[in-house]
Amino acid sequence: MSSKLSSHDGFHNARVGFWSALAYAVLLIALNLSFAIMVVLVTAAEWEGMEVYARTYRVIAFVPQAIGLVSIPALIVMLASITVNAGESRKAWGLAGLAFGTAYAALLESLYFIQVGVLLPALKQGNWLGLDQYAFANPRSVAWGLDHFAWSLLGVALLLMAWVFEGDGFMRWIRWLFVLNGLANISLIFAFAFEIEALTFGVAFLSWVIALPITAVLVALMFRNIPRTVADSNGPMQSI
Repeated sequence: MSSKLSSHDGFHNARVGFWSALAYAVLLIALNLSFAIMVVLVTAAEWEGMEVYARTYRVIAFVPQAIGLVSIPALIVMLASITVNAGESRKAWGLAGLAFGTAYAALLESLYFIQVGVLLPALKQGNWLGLDQYAFANPRSVAWGLDHFAWSLLGVALLLMAWVFEGDGFMRWIRWLFVLNGLANISLIFAFAFEIEALTFGVAFLSWVIALPITAVLVALMFRNIPRTVADSNGPMQSI
């Protein structure tokens, strides 16, 4: 595909795409590692209400959400860069994917901020009344339902965005990784609705731990490989 971007603009957009994809991969890995550490350090227990939780919570349980607040913007910039660099015949898929990705970001950023910016200070101050439905420690909370719904929105975004990538070889790998991540995350809404915990854990391992970081790294490499033409050239630049 070819775009109408000048070589200078095209290279700049590719560079933004490279750094955002790389940042998302690194932050996602950091989030997964922090979650693994939390699981080791925080003893799993049955939910017994906010009063008990307020006495037993650990600050480290909020670290993954704090990292998530930073990783989500990196993802959106990556998706925006893919859309900008897409050929005209595929740009509609990118715009549709970006719209669903933005909805995911708005919802999950709000949930993560509530955890880090509202719930954690409330627990520290002992003023947690009425916040039980926003605690991720409560497996039946509204927060968990909205969390699953948000990740399903990302699934739709990735599935739509997959069709931006055309061609064989490297592009085919990226396209089908987007499809895999998309379908896996869409299934989370059904996992929550029908209380299929095994499906949630399966998606978390397959997509969040393995496939999504690999996808982000491949997208970064794709942007890294977009050739830079002569800086003062006004010719078209090759797009994804």
